[in-house]
Amino acid sequence: MQIILFTNKGNDGKKMMSQHPPVYKRFAIQGNEPTAEEWEQIEAMVFEQSPQFHSFLLTHSYKEEKTCILIRAGFKPKMISELLHVCPSYISNLRKEMLQRLFKMKGRPKDFDQLLRAIT
Repeated sequence: MQIILFTNKGNDGKKMMSQHPPVYKRFAIQGNEPTAEEWEQIEAMVFEQSPQFHSFLLTHSYKEEKTCILIRAGFKPKMISELLHVCPSYISNLRKEMLQRLFKMKGRPKDFDQLLRAIT
């Protein structure tokens, strides 16, 4: 299994990580609730790939921050909703609202994901 983190480099914007943190497997396969230490591991992995991303997150709520981190780490919206204990429609609406608020654009939740992944 490989983790896909997205950057604005390359033809398709994808950058493959060579290391597979055990925390990703626990999140992605088992769907277990992350511990504080596991959140720190995922955050460190994301911030290592995109140092500017940390400052982007400073003004967001807990669920917004965690959603953004998980999107950057390659998690699907359904898994994000399971990890945050919310319904999938909440995550979709959150992504769409954040697109309008942060990027001043109207669009689909996937548009937010693409813009979020372009932050380096």
